[in-house]
Amino acid sequence: MKRLLIIVSCINCFLATVAGQETTVKEQQVTGQQPVTELSASAQSQTKSGTLLFFYRLGRTIETALMKGIDSTYLELYDRSWRFALTATGNGVYNTINMSDMPSNSNVNIDLRSSPSIGLGFSAAWHSIQFNYSWDVMFRRSRKFDFAILNRAWGIEFTHHVNTNIYGRLDVQNDMTYDINYGDLEIATTFLSMYFIFNSDEYSTSSALRQSYRQKKSAGSFYLQAQYLGTNITSTGDPLTYTMNSLKSTEIHQAAVSAGYGYNYTPNNGKFLLHISAAPMAIVFNRTILTFYYPLTIDNEKFDITLQQVIDPKHWLYITGTARVAFSWDINEWCYFAGNAQFYNMRFNSKKTETLALKINTWEWNANITFGARFGISRKKMKTILEQYDEDRKNNPRKDDILDWVDKKISKH
Repeated sequence: MKRLLIIVSCINCFLATVAGQETTVKEQQVTGQQPVTELSASAQSQTKSGTLLFFYRLGRTIETALMKGIDSTYLELYDRSWRFALTATGNGVYNTINMSDMPSNSNVNIDLRSSPSIGLGFSAAWHSIQFNYSWDVMFRRSRKFDFAILNRAWGIEFTHHVNTNIYGRLDVQNDMTYDINYGDLEIATTFLSMYFIFNSDEYSTSSALRQSYRQKKSAGSFYLQAQYLGTNITSTGDPLTYTMNSLKSTEIHQAAVSAGYGYNYTPNNGKFLLHISAAPMAIVFNRTILTFYYPLTIDNEKFDITLQQVIDPKHWLYITGTARVAFSWDINEWCYFAGNAQFYNMRFNSKKTETLALKINTWEWNANITFGARFGISRKKMKTILEQYDEDRKNNPRKDDILDWVDKKISKH
């Protein structure tokens, strides 16, 4: 918020300064007086570019922080900080739900899976900050949004995926079978991941996954990771809800920690990069919430009754795992081609009560292919601009200069 106030104040002050100079010049022309002070053409140009130079300096400060402590033999920032890319995505889900001892004394088994589909989207990024959005162009049954802040030593990834590209089969008491068609169920997944890398001076996960650093020499590192996964499986139609003994939705909340190893291999100074990482995962928090929906009609009036039941896990700890592979290829200074895929498994097994026993097993994979372009002012050119401005300010000292005010603000914040 402080930086935002600085930027707004900088713009207002700059506009007021320019407006004041124009008014003074007009008054002097009317009275026939000569301007008291004349700025050089270079000084006028630099004054008009004050706000832009402020952002240059801010960008240089952030880039300096991003490069602090890295081993330049292994890692470096790309020269151009902005990236825009077109992406093609794909994902797959296989899910099994087994419920027994329901209120109707029946057993229900549900097998769900998604059919192959292709999504198209775009991503935009500045250094290690990136967001992506994609949607299913084949069937229009899914959409995905993710946001990431990936530093060299740590990272945060957020993903939200809504998918109705699901079909399967529902068995009741092993003698009645119902087909689950596309659109009958909606699966919404929210994924939050945070990680810390030990050997961050030589190794960067974001160099392979987000293309923000160049991995110049092969290196690897152990890492720690904490994850949250929330899944909501919702029936979109009353017939299916009735078939599943009025079960309207199943919410699954899980938290996990993992310790793994990642390796970046590059044979040609970072022009091509291959990444692989894997980690065993311990699910330390596991909770499921079932929502039952009962439509009632009393005296020709319709009522909707919703009941929720919280299901506690049978065990407080589950061991599973996750793996990731990725590649990136710098076609030239401006363009790159990359891809990555991730696989993980989540499980839930409830305590058996008098009314319910529940088992859930989910396998999911996500993959994307990216063609991107880098743009923006190169760090070398930005450095030259700032050096030229500093030299001009030495040769043309001016009091109450808007840029002097900006420099004071930058030094304070």
